[in-house]
Amino acid sequence: MPGLLDLPNELLFDIIRYVDSSPYVSSPNQKRYRPGPQSRAVVCFPTIDASWPSHTRNLLFVCKKLHYEADFYFSKAPRAFELDIAIVNNHWIWPTWTYIPGTKIDYVIEDLKINLIHCCSEDEDENASSVTDSASWATSLDFLEIISHFLRSGTSTMSFEGTDMPKRNPNFRVKTITINVDTASIRKGNEKLSEEDVPFRQVQGLGHLTFDPLYYIETDTCLDNLDRLFNFVLVAVSRLDHGLPIRERVDWMVFSADGLTRSAISIAKIKSTMDETRIAEDRTRESV
Repeated sequence: MPGLLDLPNELLFDIIRYVDSSPYVSSPNQKRYRPGPQSRAVVCFPTIDASWPSHTRNLLFVCKKLHYEADFYFSKAPRAFELDIAIVNNHWIWPTWTYIPGTKIDYVIEDLKINLIHCCSEDEDENASSVTDSASWATSLDFLEIISHFLRSGTSTMSFEGTDMPKRNPNFRVKTITINVDTASIRKGNEKLSEEDVPFRQVQGLGHLTFDPLYYIETDTCLDNLDRLFNFVLVAVSRLDHGLPIRERVDWMVFSADGLTRSAISIAKIKSTMDETRIAEDRTRESV
């Protein structure tokens, strides 16, 4: 019977990646919490910070051969972070890390991949389309703040919207942020989302609200909200203070469905245009 190290490299590397991509310690009682201060208190992180590196990573170093294969994989693996963000009832925002690279991350990250999940609770299910037809400006601002927080503080949820930033690996620069809607996973009818898709559904301090089960939102509504988010980010990056961290530290933002690009923003181009405009205005003032 073949052992783990007898598998083809492609399959072995898939297993290594899977073992290394378990950011959270499994716990049946794990909940979400709302870190303070928050302007609207709608962003709910898992109560346990995502482990970095993964708590399961030591399993890859149980023998020299596996250690060697794991190190080789890490040396070639892209420096990409993967994050699920569930928008519940077009109000609550639930981030959940799904993959954190096992390699040491320096200042520059290749990709931040965000899987956007729109869903609703049982009491909102009958009005699902009306609940999510208009993605609110405030929800988009909070969504943007999650990205800004990652750029400043990494995967830690400490000091969200606060001034005291954790010292571990802050101040990232990301080449590409991709926000994707996976329409292939959206079920029709009255089907529920699995716990694997959206975990940790109890929120501290919100015991009076029921978030289990959660239901899918129609595909067209999800795509409409993705397009609205693109339009909001386009304005925010060039005009709002909330867009400053992204403007300074991100090159591209891509909005996609099933991995196919629907729209994209060249942040570097926007910043270059803004700099040119500012220089021209300064020269005009100096000449007056």
